[in-house]
Amino acid sequence: MRLILALTTALILQGCAAYTVASVGSIVTTGKGIGDHAGSAATGGDCNVIKHLLTGQFVCEMPVTYNQNPF
Repeated sequence: MRLILALTTALILQGCAAYTVASVGSIVTTGKGIGDHAGSAATGGDCNVIKHLLTGQFVCEMPVTYNQNPF
């Protein structure tokens, strides 16, 4: 039973380590974490939690679109 618990814990921690490495790699290359990319894809905006924490700007900045139709 202890062996099963130890193996399960090791597998769970490997998943967390893989996510952490991927997230850090994403932050280093793009300045945005995995969650930021998911938020940007879901909202169509430019989501960046780190920029929000450092500057106080909105987490997700939505693109501005103007109506070109005069009617």
